[in-house]
Amino acid sequence: MTTNRRTTDKVIHTSMAGKLAGAPVGSGAAMGVLSSMFAGLFFWGGVGWLLDQWWGTRFVIAIGAVVGLALSVYVVVVKYGRADLSVPPLNLSTIDTGVSDSSTRKESE
Repeated sequence: MTTNRRTTDKVIHTSMAGKLAGAPVGSGAAMGVLSSMFAGLFFWGGVGWLLDQWWGTRFVIAIGAVVGLALSVYVVVVKYGRADLSVPPLNLSTIDTGVSDSSTRKESE
């Protein structure tokens, strides 16, 4: 009974650690990426607009928007683009599909 509980605790611990330490998945990650992109665009575009108003120009808002999008892409890649290297790759050769290959069977007979 103790062995099963330790195994269960270990599975729960590793699954929760992955969720807490890693990036969010699913719609949470999509909303995070979208909000990061819009936040960078609007914030730095707003800074550009303010500088345009102050300096009497009309081009700094475009520079601010481009810089904001570039910084947002960087933030998204840093925050959500990391691969989880703790999970081993899936070995497809060990999966039993239930379909037998007739050519292999004839050669072995």
